[in-house]
Amino acid sequence: MRLNDEQLQQQVAEAVGQRLEPQLGRARRAFLEAVAQPQPVPTRPTLRFRRWVFIGLGGAAAAAAMLLLTLRSTGASDAPDVSSGSGAPVVASAASDEPSDVRHTVLWEPIDEQTVYVNGQVPARSIRGVRVDEVQWFDPRMKAHVRLTVPRQQVVLTALAAQ
Repeated sequence: MRLNDEQLQQQVAEAVGQRLEPQLGRARRAFLEAVAQPQPVPTRPTLRFRRWVFIGLGGAAAAAAMLLLTLRSTGASDAPDVSSGSGAPVVASAASDEPSDVRHTVLWEPIDEQTVYVNGQVPARSIRGVRVDEVQWFDPRMKAHVRLTVPRQQVVLTALAAQ
């Protein structure tokens, strides 16, 4: 039995169609089922997030401990006089257990921000002052150079003359 092209094509289409019929729409059904199911909501942080939190907390604890040790070993009376604000190095007396080569540096930058209105009516100029105090010294007991940096900000409002 000889088949022409149309008959052969029809038979192949029927055979392939019978084999593929169960697969028809399967991907769509699977997608709709997956979307219809409620997705689990993560209730606890991931391991990576926890690791960074613990590293950050450990670093903060270590920094706080070093600051306490530094302040305890130097004492409050050993702080240099900074009332001049000149930024010139201040050298402490060199005793055997006292810190030596003490330097205090002050960096100050006023930043003129813009005109603000106090209580929505009175115009004033806002000037933000950024200051960084840095104290460096050599601690002979620890045999280490120590640096303490303290950043500060201050906002000053100056009244503007009404015209």
